[in-house]
Amino acid sequence: MKRFLTIITFIYIAFPIFAQGNANRYYMSFFARYNVVALENYNNKGYCLRVDMESDNKYVAPSLYIKYSNIENFIINLEIVKSQFIKYTKQSIKDRIKNIEIPLDSYFKRAFIVYNTRTRIYEDDNIKLKALFEVKEDGQCLAVIESPEFHAQKGDAVGTAHSFMIFQTSDEFDDLINTTKKLIK
Repeated sequence: MKRFLTIITFIYIAFPIFAQGNANRYYMSFFARYNVVALENYNNKGYCLRVDMESDNKYVAPSLYIKYSNIENFIINLEIVKSQFIKYTKQSIKDRIKNIEIPLDSYFKRAFIVYNTRTRIYEDDNIKLKALFEVKEDGQCLAVIESPEFHAQKGDAVGTAHSFMIFQTSDEFDDLINTTKKLIK
């Protein structure tokens, strides 16, 4: 029996995803990859929704953490941004608009981001996400949800990084929204 408990303990330590309870993934076609969405207790701050984001710095892996009480606000704002994305996409296709950036209305509550670098883990508390609608030169429409720029400590080779999620279709919004809803049921 003691040996069995030792093995189970090892599994929970070696593979933290089992200890997190709920974890899933959402797809971002812009990057052609899946990112993790999980419900976990981060640093004894209580349960939070963890949403892995992308970064323009290959040495930085950002994860957005939303307190459990703010998850509903996150879902509602994803739906708001999605509806604006659909509206602006139809309009830009109709009017053949290219090369523009339009801020989108969003009221995301404050969250925090954890930046994993090769040498350290940084935490940026109290960040505010903002959303943009962007049309590229080739007519590709994107919804970008981004955080403020991250600055590593002085002397750290990592430097700076931007963290963001980029959506190309309304289905990608639905994927993240539905995945999040399943986690909090």
